[in-house]
Amino acid sequence: LYLNGKEIVNTGRQARSNVLMKLDKSLLKKESKNVIAAHCLDRGGLAYVDFGLYVESDRKEVFAQTATQNKVSLSATQTHYSFTCGPVDLALKFTSPLLPTNLDLLSRPVNYIDYSVTANDGNEHEVEIYFETTPEWAVNEPSQEVKVTTGNASDIKFAKAGTTSQAVLEKKGDNIRIDWGYVYLASPKNENTIIGIDDYFEAKESLELTKVKKKL
Repeated sequence: LYLNGKEIVNTGRQARSNVLMKLDKSLLKKESKNVIAAHCLDRGGLAYVDFGLYVESDRKEVFAQTATQNKVSLSATQTHYSFTCGPVDLALKFTSPLLPTNLDLLSRPVNYIDYSVTANDGNEHEVEIYFETTPEWAVNEPSQEVKVTTGNASDIKFAKAGTTSQAVLEKKGDNIRIDWGYVYLASPKNENTIIGIDDYFEAKESLELTKVKKKL
């Protein structure tokens, strides 16, 4: 990849994706047009070249404070994490019940997350847990059109995302992701759980605003 005749990206003899770099301002022309050129040498397979420009957002991350991971432990079907989040400790358990003796469970693409929170300072605290996912789990390329909905099934409520095309088994080759089927984020129904669809920043900002209102 070249900017005004200067090489800025070279992947060598290997195919690479998601190469990110900050443009050098000294290479940019202020009085005339800037030219970006790309070159690809096909060495025996399908060739694909794509690039784009983006500007970093001025919006800052809402959840700026990072929890401290204390430990992690693994078993055949579970991963346990322990975190300290300010005055509370958080225990997370990820379960993938992939049991080879139970084909129904083995073929079910479902993971479970359990959590518990305890105070570490002897005081009572109001705690909210925030989970999020993205439609990118269900696409081959981020540019694909997706549909996101929410719904209910029995005692479960969920958010659901997938491509609008749902082209089942229409792609093959290397570096291909499944873009048919859907990704779900689900939870048992109860009055303390909210599942919704929102902007990456606005969802977190609304949660922070709720915390401020509760303090007032």
